[in-house]
Amino acid sequence: MKINKSVWCSLIVLMFAFSCGESKKKEEPVTEETAVETVDEAAIKAAQIAKDSLQQLKIADSIKQDSLRQVKEHGHVH
Repeated sequence: MKINKSVWCSLIVLMFAFSCGESKKKEEPVTEETAVETVDEAAIKAAQIAKDSLQQLKIADSIKQDSLRQVKEHGHVH
């Protein structure tokens, strides 16, 4: 009975040892192509942020202009 129990315990310990071991994956070296792709993606994101900011400024400006127009026409803002 003790041998059977020790065999099971040793199997469990071995399973944990193999499952917890780090797998050594080979990382791809950084090439010019991957570096350019990364820079391009960052540039696209920056352009989108700038475009969104410009749209928000245009909306804010149109609201301001509308408020000024209402003040001139009615004397107050609706």
